[in-house]
Amino acid sequence: RSSYSFCTLLVHPNMGHDNSKFISVHATVAKINVGTSMSGGVGVVVEHSAKRLIVAGCGKMAVFSTADMSCIGTVKIENDSEMDWTTRVAACGDVAVATGCKLAIVDLAAMQATGSVRVDTGAGFGGGIGAAMDDSTAIVAGCAKLQMIDIASETIKAEVKIKTGLSFDGVAGLAVDHERGWAVVAGCDTLSIIDIHTAHCIRS
Repeated sequence: RSSYSFCTLLVHPNMGHDNSKFISVHATVAKINVGTSMSGGVGVVVEHSAKRLIVAGCGKMAVFSTADMSCIGTVKIENDSEMDWTTRVAACGDVAVATGCKLAIVDLAAMQATGSVRVDTGAGFGGGIGAAMDDSTAIVAGCAKLQMIDIASETIKAEVKIKTGLSFDGVAGLAVDHERGWAVVAGCDTLSIIDIHTAHCIRS
């Protein structure tokens, strides 16, 4: 429909660990349309405790039940993205965030967008920004900077310059080690470790 493409999610709930034999897997299929084109990327995160699967793209977030892949609801979001942008999603409790030139914030309990924050990580259109959450803080990373956003006040509380080796149209990988308080950002040839409590780069 229009220039949007319909994507398909395949969920395999019973993957086995014994590689010595074939295991029959029944895949559940759900059609999604979150505004992303074939040259873009869709963010997906599974929230195991609430049995929710969250998907976001260009201007829309969809939430599914992992029990039967039924759609719980969709939310229009303001992540200031384009169809060829790569979206990343993170969630903590009843709050989900989706990246773009803006970080969109969604209340999953009410299934409504609560706000958005413009971010500056060095990433540009055609690229993508990594997303993670640490309690009430959202963490985003692009090719040149990592920023930490306070969800309640919707303000950027800290930022750190990082090295990734990426250009503006690259997509940074981001993960958080909550025990150590580290954020790890990976690019094409450089990995950076950031202390999220003191907001400085430990090493690259």
